Amino acid sequence: MIGCHGLVWTGQFDAQGLRRAVSGTLDAGYGLLEIPLLDPFGFDRVAGRAALTGSGLRVAASLGLPLGADSSTAEPEQVARAEDVLRRALEVVHDLGGQDICGVLYGSLRKYPAPATAVGRQASQDVLGDWCEAAGFGGAGFRGLPAEGPWGRSGGCLR
Repeated sequence: MIGCHGLVWTGQFDAQGLRRAVSGTLDAGYGLLEIPLLDPFGFDRVAGRAALTGSGLRVAASLGLPLGADSSTAEPEQVARAEDVLRRALEVVHDLGGQDICGVLYGSLRKYPAPATAVGRQASQDVLGDWCEAAGFGGAGFRGLPAEGPWGRSGGCLR
């Protein structure tokens, strides 16, 4: 399955922009549309579902955790915000009928001044492990996560 990122067709993901992204993806012959969840809390799930209904397209989402929502820090408030953003992204993907989320999910989308600390790495592992377990609901889930990797967990779901 080859897909296309929605930003190829539009910079807005309101009802009109979503329709434009769906039609552009279909017209180009792709079978999957990747929607950037720039703001998972502000994303119009009803408009997204309406644009996708009957299109035959698979849908995926891409996400970068925003500043202030960083699961790879020792700051509990930022870790909690990262958890909230990730959970909301799962809800959006589920509501759109998708099963795939990609992007910068382990920490905020930015340049870091220093390597992650042991506490930060553990926080990120815990957040992603919990999130991956939650991803099993409603068909939304991880695909392609290696069973073994730098996070030091096995089983493909970090737990």
